[in-house]
This record gives sequence, C-alpha cells and structure tokens, in this order.
Amino acid sequence: MQSLRITVFKPNTDRYQLRFFTDGNPTPQTRELSASELDGFIARSQAHYHRGLGLEQLGKELFAWLDGAEGVLQAYSKDTVLAIDTLHPLGELAWELLHNGRFLCADQIHAFTPLRQVATTHKAAEAKNRPLRLLFMASSPQNVLPVLQFEQEEGRILDATRKSNIELVVEESGSLSGLSERLSYGAADDLFDVIHITGHADIVDGVPVFLLEDELGRKQATDAAAIAEMFNEQGRFPRLLFLSGCKTAQASELALPSLCAALVDAGVPAVLGWAQPVNDAIASLAAEALYQRLADGSGLERAVCYTRHALYRHEQSLMQINPFYQPQWHLLRLYGDHTPLTPLV
Repeated sequence: MQSLRITVFKPNTDRYQLRFFTDGNPTPQTRELSASELDGFIARSQAHYHRGLGLEQLGKELFAWLDGAEGVLQAYSKDTVLAIDTLHPLGELAWELLHNGRFLCADQIHAFTPLRQVATTHKAAEAKNRPLRLLFMASSPQNVLPVLQFEQEEGRILDATRKSNIELVVEESGSLSGLSERLSYGAADDLFDVIHITGHADIVDGVPVFLLEDELGRKQATDAAAIAEMFNEQGRFPRLLFLSGCKTAQASELALPSLCAALVDAGVPAVLGWAQPVNDAIASLAAEALYQRLADGSGLERAVCYTRHALYRHEQSLMQINPFYQPQWHLLRLYGDHTPLTPLV
C-alpha cells in the first residue's frame, strides 16, 4: 500500500504548517494556516464526533478540509496508509470517517486505513514461517459491572483458529503478573505475534487505565506505565497488541496519551484499540475477522482494513433492523511506530 504521512509544524505562536510526505519522499508538500483556523477546526470536529450523530457529514467535512485546494487526497484515497503524527491533537480526529462519496475505510476493494504514528522507532518485521501465535487474556475483576461476555470473544477467536492456522494460548489469570509469567516461558525467540487483552478500560482521574485483576481477582487499575514496564522487563514485545476495551484509544483531557499511544511510545510496534465504548458483539467480531486475515498472511494494514469493512457490513444490516442503532466500526484505531505493517506470518 502507498503512504501519505502528515505532520504538523509550528513556526511561531500564531501559525501552523501542515507537511504532507508521500511514499517516503523527503520533500513535503506544505500548507500554511493560522493557529485559530486549525484549533477551531479540531474543536468543531471533536464536538461533532462525540455527539455521535451525522458521521457521514463529518467524514465529508474531514475529507474536504484535508484534501484542501491542493487536492492532497485525490491520489491517496485508495490503497493508502494515512500516517498522522500524534504529537498534535490533529491526530486524535476521527480520520476513519473520511468520506468522498463512500467511507474510505469501509471500501471492500480499495484498502485504506489511518495509522496514528507515535514513535520514530523501527523494528525488524520478518514474516514467520509458522502458524500465527496469539496470546489471549480476558480480565473480569470482582464487582466490576457490567460483566463482559468475554467467552463470546474467545469463542470467535477459536472459530478463527479452526478456519485458519492459529496457535492460540489462553492466559487465565487476567492479571499483569500472570501475563508477565506467561511471556517468560520458552526460548528468547519464541515470541507471540499478537497479544490480545480484553476487558474494561476507562479514564480514571484523568489517567487512562485497563482494569486488570490482582492475584485474588480484585480490580487492579493498570496504567500504560505499568504495562510498558512489564513488556520492557521481559523484553518480549509482540508485533501487535490489541487492547480490546472501551476508550483504550482515547486520550485524556489532562493531555495524557491514550493507552494505545503510550504503549507504542514504550516499544510495542503496533497497538489496536477502541476510541469510545464498544459493545461485546462488535469487539468479538473484530477479533475474529482480524486474526483470520493475519493468520492467512495478510499484512497488518490490510487485515485492519478488512476488519473495519466486516464491521461496517455487519452494522449496515443492524441499521436496517434498528434505524437508531449507532455504528461502531469507525471506533477501531491503529497506532504504530515506523515498523513496516507487513505480514506477521
């Protein structure tokens, strides 16, 4: 897939410069705009998105603004990874909704995905000649409601393993210490390609956390620093971490990065999460679609595109039954560093 990378440069206090880099070209196309214009656009777009209405209209406004008078997106609306720098709030907008007569991210034929680029690190990305190795852990602490139907999500992944070549390992503890112990098993090069953690996540007192379990099954609110410390102690990073919990891709109002962004910054090459609350059925369908494609040898970017399209198609049928249904396919967000989004196996 081709790439379009966007960064934001601020030459002075009241001006911004958008820089558009295409397919590794070191010389960017640029666009000058005032700080008030950019800040106002971001504020209006975020307010529109959080109201949850008029997603198609918001997608058209995002496309028109980004495309601009230069027509930046004309050659980059198909078969494209749109890499957006997260150092500026522009990266937090709902670029998954880009719409130019169709939702670009829901196109079955021409793959398109935003990638929120957090770090400049680059890791080896060689496809392994073996089945996809997937570690699944569900967290369901005592007295945390609602109780999630994580068995459904695990069952969907098991369905994917039967259809494709996947080696599934289930960590039953639901705890960070249990996950750490599981990662310590085996030879140094015997790594999991994907780690999937499902459960409740939230932003507590301004800090994004995942609600894991302690050794007694009680709630243990775990921030990105604690998860990152565990990975760094083990030195065993997966190619992909899927934090399947509400708001794992949502930044804090205190300017703290989302769990996803923070863990990429800590060394995980790619992290998937949800920008807002998501229901169990959608999360389960996403897991099944994603891992089936990854196991079949699709690149990470194309597997994510396929997953969004599978959710979109499913939710279109739900909207025919219930016109008030609020679709969630666009909530799936991909964060990464500069490691290629090539096949895992």
